[in-house]
Amino acid sequence: MPFLINDRTDVAVTPETAFDGAMDESGNVLGTYIHGLFHNVQLRRAILEKLAERNGKALPAAPDMEAMDTEFDKLADWVRSSLDMDLIYDITGLNRNFDRVGPP
Repeated sequence: MPFLINDRTDVAVTPETAFDGAMDESGNVLGTYIHGLFHNVQLRRAILEKLAERNGKALPAAPDMEAMDTEFDKLADWVRSSLDMDLIYDITGLNRNFDRVGPP
């Protein structure tokens, strides 16, 4: 069964866009292709808190998100510098300019 989306930042929620992915009857298993879903700090924290609660655990205090984002940015920079990104874009047919549609 798909799950209900209440709000989206990039498109209005309509009857056509309100449902996505699938969730099992228990609510323990969820699948979606919403890019960046877990980048949402509040959503990620809520899911982790619910999982901890189900297992009789408590989460430690939330880390400083700015510091975490900085570390993720460093990791992304390192990965990009370690790969031949032009080759990756050629192989995948993607375009570095995300605002442009079509081949590079």
